[in-house]
This record gives sequence, structure tokens and C-alpha cells, in this order.
Amino acid sequence: MTDTLEDKETSPFTPTIDAFTRHLRALGRSRHTIRLYTGTARLLEQFCVTHRLTSDPTAVSRDHCEMFMDDQIQRHGETSTPQTRHKALRAFFDWLADREEIPSPMAKIGQPKAPEHLIPVLGDDEVNRILDAAGKGKGFYARRDAALIWVLLSTGARASEVTNLTVADLDLDLSVCRIVKGKGGKSRNVPLNAGAIDALDRYLASRRRHVDSTEPWLWLGRSKRSHLGNTGVWQIVRRVGAGAGLPKLHPHQFRHTFADRWLAAGLGEQALMAIMGWNTPTMLARYAKANAASRAMTIALASHPMDAITNNGRRSSP
Repeated sequence: MTDTLEDKETSPFTPTIDAFTRHLRALGRSRHTIRLYTGTARLLEQFCVTHRLTSDPTAVSRDHCEMFMDDQIQRHGETSTPQTRHKALRAFFDWLADREEIPSPMAKIGQPKAPEHLIPVLGDDEVNRILDAAGKGKGFYARRDAALIWVLLSTGARASEVTNLTVADLDLDLSVCRIVKGKGGKSRNVPLNAGAIDALDRYLASRRRHVDSTEPWLWLGRSKRSHLGNTGVWQIVRRVGAGAGLPKLHPHQFRHTFADRWLAAGLGEQALMAIMGWNTPTMLARYAKANAASRAMTIALASHPMDAITNNGRRSSP
């Protein structure tokens, strides 16, 4: 069986998955989440049909789900995919159980263990090279791209959240940017540092002279009355990264770096959760644990705990 998120086909699962899709839309879930959750339900359908288990979603049992999850773990190993599949199936069967008044077969199936690996963050030299590369060039689009990079770095916001900003979401006098509808439909304020404010001031000055200046979206596109989408943001980040000698740079690295620097500075964990838009401590724990050794080493090298005993690393000759 090919493990792909295939297009919808007529099947016994189809009416149920269609109804689940409408449920997710009513909850305001993102298109990405809807595609992921419904795609996982279709993968389960393929698995059940291929192994001749059942073609009725209400007849799927705990054994069937455990077999499917085991297959996902075997296929994807030490990645986050099995966890994602588990989360999607829990959501699907929780909804189905409530609608059909039946027990959820996922109710007592534990989440697969998350893989432990370092979350990639940017070093000081890499950040400076990125900002230098973003600052090159003249004209409207050069200013736009530079401001975009600064906002990604300064706010720790998700790329999709930055993409959907409007001019009205900015308050440069208060050094804040409002994420009106972040992940899960929640709003929050995120900080802007001096560099981001300066870059935004320069961009907004050019934007006010643009033919589409009355459009609400912050990041104007190249076509008339258009604005940057997620693909455009990725392309800008990749182009700037290539100019900085980081061809694999991606937008989420700015978010990782923001969280890592916040924790390294010893700032409040609850405040970080609010700024990052995390509803539970799960992501905080993941970020805190992932690079804890690296942050500890940085602190130790800056102020080694043995220096007080060894005269700042130099012992007097006997």
C-alpha cells in the first residue's frame, strides 16, 4: 500500500469523511490541518480495505487502529509522522464517536514516543549574514523582503501568521504586532525589536506610494491587488538564505531561534507560551529540552563554574 494522501474517491468512508471535513471547517481549522486530518482518515481506510479488515468507519476497532499505527511506525520510524497520524485519528474518532454514540477505538491507544533531536536554531553569525543579505538591494520589493525577514526574526510568529498580517495589525509606537487569527483561531500580541521597526518604517514609507497602498494586507505582491502567500514567503526566505550561504534556510528556523534565545536569556516560560501561541506546555517542554545542553554549554563557557576556584582558569605556579 502506498502511503500517500490521495485525492478523495467514492468509497464507504467518503460520506463520513466529508461530514468530518465540514465539522473541521465549522471549528475554524486551517486548510493544512483539514487536509492532514482527512488525509490520515483516508490512509486508515486504505489500510483497512487492503488488509480486508472493514470498509465501514463505525466498525473500525481498537485492534485495527493499533495495526495501522504499528504500520506507520514501521514506515516512518524516528520521525514525527506517527505522532501526527495518532493526533489526527484521535480527532476523527472522537468526532465520530460523539456523532454515532459509539466508543472511540482510539480512546486507550497511547501516543507514539516523540523522536528526540536538536531543533535547528541560527547562530549569531548566521543571523547577521541573513540580515546583511536581506538588506541588500534597493526599491520597493527589496524593502518589503528585508522587513519580512526582520518580522519573522523579531516576533517568533509562524510563517502563515506573518503572511496574513495587515497594516492595521502593526503598532510601531508600542513595538508590537497583533496576530489577529493565529493557529487555533486565537489572537495575541508579539514583540517587534528596533531593527524590525526600522525595516517596517522603511517599507511602509514605500508602500504608501504604491498603487495598491489602500489594500489591507501588509505584504503587497507583484500582481495588481495581490499579497504574498505562504509560497512567496518561503521563496523570499530561501533566496535570502542562499545569499547568506544558507541555501536550506526555512521560515520556521526563525521561530525556533526566537524561542531558544528567549529561554537562553532566562525569560519567563509562561510569557514565551503566550507570545508563541502555545495552548499547552507540550511545545515549551520540547523546545526547552531540545537545546538545553547547548544553552548550558554556552553559559558554562561564558562563566565557567570552576573559575572561582581556579582563578578564572589560571592556576598560580607552585
